[in-house]
Amino acid sequence: GGALPPALTLEGTFRMENTWEAAFGIPIAHISDVVAGAAFEISNETDFPPLPSKLVLGGAICLGSSSACNDLDSSANDYIQAVAYMNLNLNVPEENAFVAMISSMT
Repeated sequence: GGALPPALTLEGTFRMENTWEAAFGIPIAHISDVVAGAAFEISNETDFPPLPSKLVLGGAICLGSSSACNDLDSSANDYIQAVAYMNLNLNVPEENAFVAMISSMT
């Protein structure tokens, strides 16, 4: 018998680096900077389907007029923006992170 081959890592990321204005046909909803990615490690000992060893998710949504969301004037009271990103890495836990932000509301 020979040695087992090393594990194969499949990794991919989808990224939207612009703004989808009037998302889903809703005039005040604008989605931007969306990211989704995963990594899978596959070897002879891996169950099928393999669980992700790395996961990245995030994006931003702004509710308001297109001009208010594009300018993001913090003194304006005519939009609400929320942003959230997370990174999970089972192999390197020091890379795990989560950040979320919401603009001020009145």
